[in-house]
Order: sequence, then structure tokens, then C-alpha cells
Amino acid sequence: MLKENIHCQMLELEYFLGRRWTIPILLEFKNNNLTFNQLKKRTDKIINSSLLSLTIKELIKFSIIQRINSGKIYYRFTDKGQELVNILLQIKEWGRNNGFNMKEQCIKSSCMECDYFLKKE
Repeated sequence: MLKENIHCQMLELEYFLGRRWTIPILLEFKNNNLTFNQLKKRTDKIINSSLLSLTIKELIKFSIIQRINSGKIYYRFTDKGQELVNILLQIKEWGRNNGFNMKEQCIKSSCMECDYFLKKE
């Protein structure tokens, strides 16, 4: 849930994007339209269904993804969401080019495939 005492949309967006699972979930949509079950399968060992559902609702709230019902319900980027993911991919590339310890896997793969996220807490 977003903080209720944030009254600036920019700060609210920064808070949301800074939460642990938002960007990894967002990047799952990079080249895909996904149903909830497809996304759940990809994140199953890492994120519970409630948190995944909440994150999807918040991505919709910010108009980053949209819910499509074409006989089957799936989610896809809006134009705004596609623009945002392009920025995030540029940040990943910037990090690699500027000495951040980023494995090639981080640049090419999904965050959900990364050893960092698969570690037990």
C-alpha cells in the first residue's frame, strides 16, 4: 500500500518504484503481455499472490500497465509504461558502463532469474 501522507505524485511514484518488488515485476512485462497466472508462475518462489496482486493494482493506478479483457484477462504496458521500462533499461546499461558490478545476466535476463532474488531471506 502506498503511503497515505504523500501528497506529491512524483514522491509517491518514487516511493512506489523504490519498493523491493516493483521494478522486478515491472521488467517481467518487458516483452510480454501476461496473465496473472503467467506472472505468478514466473514469480512463484519469490512473491506471494497478495503482494503480486497489490503491485499489479498499483501499476494500473499509475497507468504503467493496463488490464485487457479479450475473453482472457491479461496485462500489458501502456505507452507510459513502455517509456518507463525503456528508462529502467537505460539505467541498467548506465550502471554496467559506469563500473557497477552488474553481471551480463542482469542486463540480459529477468530479475526473477537472478541469484539475488532467489536467495532465501
